[in-house]
Amino acid sequence: MFYLQYACIPPPTSENYEKLGGAFISCWIQAVSIETARTMADLAIKENNWIVHKLEESNPIKKEDYGIGDESLEYYQQAEIDGEVYVYDAWPNEPQEEEQVH
Repeated sequence: MFYLQYACIPPPTSENYEKLGGAFISCWIQAVSIETARTMADLAIKENNWIVHKLEESNPIKKEDYGIGDESLEYYQQAEIDGEVYVYDAWPNEPQEEEQVH
């Protein structure tokens, strides 16, 4: 299993462009390699009409990496069933901690 986190922005053609400034997209993916996991995540993100701005994190993970009650453990367990899980943490289209809006 691999965990990846991307910083993404909506494209100008997206219905989210006016209301959302971006999102962190966390991905739990069952794959044979990190390269395959990245390919799967990139495709899913593109299909959901987001543009990858930056890969923030990517590493192999195992169930033991999570503590009891850790919300991320639920996503890991769901990815064991479904093969992949994506969690979008979006922010509004306004400056965030001295950063410019897209």
